[in-house]
Amino acid sequence: MVKKALALAAGSRTGFLIIAVVTTVAASGTYLAADRVSAKAPPRPTQLSADPGFGPPPDAVGFAHVLVSVSNAFAAGQGDPTRLSHPHCVEASRGHYMCAYVVSRPGRADECHLMQAEWARERASSFTVVLGGRARRCGSVREAIRSLS
Repeated sequence: MVKKALALAAGSRTGFLIIAVVTTVAASGTYLAADRVSAKAPPRPTQLSADPGFGPPPDAVGFAHVLVSVSNAFAAGQGDPTRLSHPHCVEASRGHYMCAYVVSRPGRADECHLMQAEWARERASSFTVVLGGRARRCGSVREAIRSLS
């Protein structure tokens, strides 16, 4: 999958694919932090299998925070000036998210991105990007989806 993403990154979708790969890889370093944050609140019932080594999926607001903070920290650590901001995420079902967010790069116009992700508590990373792409508008997930047509 990484080879496929890197091959596509050579094309015109470089920025988005880099962000998708970066967010997936960077999340692996923060699942422990998410576990600590979620450990402070009483656990909500879930149908996912209980594994004491991983935290439960966060709600949509918590996922938005993980997405942006992890991606930006990883990019900063790699010397990449690309940053994510203004996330709006919704949770379709426990651990399944759709998010709209802004991608900013120096010297370029901001871009709106839309992605679908799943919380992956049994894997090395906290979440897996399932689908992703650019949208024309970005205020909310609904606005981003409507701008696709």
